[in-house]
Amino acid sequence: RDILELADTVSELRPVKHAFDAGVKAQIGIDY
Repeated sequence: RDILELADTVSELRPVKHAFDAGVKAQIGIDY
């Protein structure tokens, strides 16, 4: 059987808008 049929909960995560896509690098104190 398909894993989606067996699972109780199925979530899908997809980026809509992210600073990384605009070339913004990780910032000390914010991202690490």
